[in-house]
Amino acid sequence: MMFIGVIGAFFFLLFTIIRKIHGHLASSLAFACGQCLLWQTVFYLLGNFGYQYSNFPNLPLISEGKLSIIFNMLLLGMIFSAYRFDHVIEEPVNYKPIIS
Repeated sequence: MMFIGVIGAFFFLLFTIIRKIHGHLASSLAFACGQCLLWQTVFYLLGNFGYQYSNFPNLPLISEGKLSIIFNMLLLGMIFSAYRFDHVIEEPVNYKPIIS
C-alpha cells in the first residue's frame, strides 16, 4: 500500500506540474504524455492484482527493459521540457490565423 501511495504522490505532483503550463500546445502535449505514463501504471497495477487484459506492461520509470526506459524517459522529458519552455513564445491576445 505504501508503494501505491508513492506512485500516487508522484502522479499527483506530475499532474500539478502539468496544470501550471499555460501554452495550449505545450499543455496538451504534456497532458497526453502524462496520460500515457498514468495508464501504463494503472494497467501494471491491475495486472499485479490479477486483472491482466493483455501482455503484462512495464512499470514506468522502474521496470527494466531498454526500450521501455527510453520511451518513458522521453515522455517525462517532453513533460518537463514543455514546463520549462512554456513562455518562450507568447501567444498574442487577439491572434487570428491567416487562412490562405
